[in-house]
Amino acid sequence: MTHEERRKKIESYGKAYDQLVAALQEFPREMWQFKPAPDRWRVPERPLHLADSEASSYLRCRFFVAEPGNVLISVDYEQVELRVLAHIANEQVLRDIFLRGEDVHTETASKVFELPPELAIDTAVARRVIAGFIRGQLRQAGFERAVVGLSGGIDSALVAHLTAEAIGAERLLCVLMPYRTSSPDSRADAEAVVRGLGCASTLVDISPMVDGYFGTPEGRGALLTGGPEATPLRRGNFMARVRMAVLYDHSADWAGLVVGTGNKTETLIGYTTVYGDAACALNPIGDLYKSQVRQVATAVGVPEAIIRKAPSADLWPGQTDEDEGGFSYPVIDRILFWMIDRRRGPEELATMGFDPTVVERVARMVAASEFKRQVPPIAKLGPRTAGIDYLYPRRRPGSART
Repeated sequence: MTHEERRKKIESYGKAYDQLVAALQEFPREMWQFKPAPDRWRVPERPLHLADSEASSYLRCRFFVAEPGNVLISVDYEQVELRVLAHIANEQVLRDIFLRGEDVHTETASKVFELPPELAIDTAVARRVIAGFIRGQLRQAGFERAVVGLSGGIDSALVAHLTAEAIGAERLLCVLMPYRTSSPDSRADAEAVVRGLGCASTLVDISPMVDGYFGTPEGRGALLTGGPEATPLRRGNFMARVRMAVLYDHSADWAGLVVGTGNKTETLIGYTTVYGDAACALNPIGDLYKSQVRQVATAVGVPEAIIRKAPSADLWPGQTDEDEGGFSYPVIDRILFWMIDRRRGPEELATMGFDPTVVERVARMVAASEFKRQVPPIAKLGPRTAGIDYLYPRRRPGSART
């Protein structure tokens, strides 16, 4: 774009920019939903370019300045407008855009899923941090390769994409581990991720292992009594642990670390299996709420069919996380964000409009699952105890692999 073309484009959006600034200034402070932080807002030197869209359609909403991470938010809840603005809500990113005069394309995750505004993050920064984390953890442990269990769901698909982005698809092995009742769509989605990344993959049917323990209506398994009648919870937990055993066996053969796929929401509410899906050598998405997983997945190019579908552990036909848990991810993510990240108490959350009953239930889930988030405690007897006062980084003298 020539200087003259850029000058004309800036002028064409001047009116829209003026309306945006006016909206920020005139919105009643007493109606701000979050603690205002006007010191974090700097009026940009250039107008915001809304490419491939009608700028006026984005200015029908009113905006306010929120806490760090959310600079512009629509309070009218006009879905597309709300999330487009939240998607680019990082202040430094906005300042860079304004100063460089770049266009902001409006094709965002808002058209695919619900993204609570306070959970919007700068996906470019998240990807850089996670890529560095993956490379650093592998380097510290003396590995160059990684193994990911690929279910066909959004969490494992995102981790596969992030791992390939960090170390190259040629160093990634994806392992598909369906059970005989697993959805064929899940396998198809997992295979689509493998094809898209161009990484190595293998398929291990865990049905003989699971049925060999619990048995089937046609035959007894290693569990002599009550196997076929085992509850879905028992079977689901066993499947998760079998899958992790398979992953660690492939880890030895592939000479790579097992990369975890659990998100922050599941970890906080205890929707994990100890030594199952919670077992791994490193976890790149463990600090992303489910809503943020969807946002980053959109940015890295996870197939839209995976992003759109209801999250499921695929433990039995038709099972979904939200139906089984009795919650909605956007709602529980918001509660967890304000409860954990912002340290809001029950009364404050109720004042913010959250259902006290739901808040109490979430708080119970977090408290009851604390043991899942900690390493097994050791009874201290000697002067130096592993994990207590005998502590070293993962990479230490003598740990190099040959």
